[in-house]
Amino acid sequence: MILGFTMLLTNFLLFIASLTLIFILLKQFKPEPDVDTKPECKFKITPVKFEIKGNKKFARYSVIVDNVDKFFLDFPVLFKFYSDYKFKTKIRITYTVPGDDPEQELIYDKLLFFEEDTKEHIYYITDVILGRIDFEIELEVDYGQPIISFEILENSLCRLTEEYYIEIKFPCVI
Repeated sequence: MILGFTMLLTNFLLFIASLTLIFILLKQFKPEPDVDTKPECKFKITPVKFEIKGNKKFARYSVIVDNVDKFFLDFPVLFKFYSDYKFKTKIRITYTVPGDDPEQELIYDKLLFFEEDTKEHIYYITDVILGRIDFEIELEVDYGQPIISFEILENSLCRLTEEYYIEIKFPCVI
C-alpha cells in the first residue's frame, strides 16, 4: 500500500513538474506581438492662407517636418476634390531650405481637370526635404464652391500617431 501511495505521489509530482516546464517553455517561445519599430513622424500643418484674383483662387499652407532634414521615399499625400461643377486646379509643391536663399525647390507642378463629384489625387514625395514643404493650390472656378481636403497618409518610413488632415473651403467672392 505504501508502494502504491509513493507511486501515486511520484506520478503527481512528475505531472506538476511537466506542466510547469510546459508553461515555462510556452512563455519563452511565445511569439511577440507585432511592434511597429518605425520611428514616429511628427508634422505641423500651418493655417491656410487664401488669395483671390478674378476667377482664380489660391490656397497656401506648409507642412513643417519635425526635424530639420528628412529623406522621403514614396511618401504619400492625398488631395480630394469635392464639387458640383467642373473646374481646373493646379497643385504646386515646393520646399525651401532654411538659411539658404529664399529660392524654392520645385517638387511637383501639375494641372488637374475636375469633372466628377469627387476626385482623389495621391502624390508620392520622393526627395530629401530640408525645412518645410509648401503647398499651393490654384483653382480656376466659374461656378460653385469646391472643397479640397489634404491628408498625409501612412507610409513605409515612419508611423503616424495622429491624423494630419485639413479641409480647405475657399471664401466666397461677392
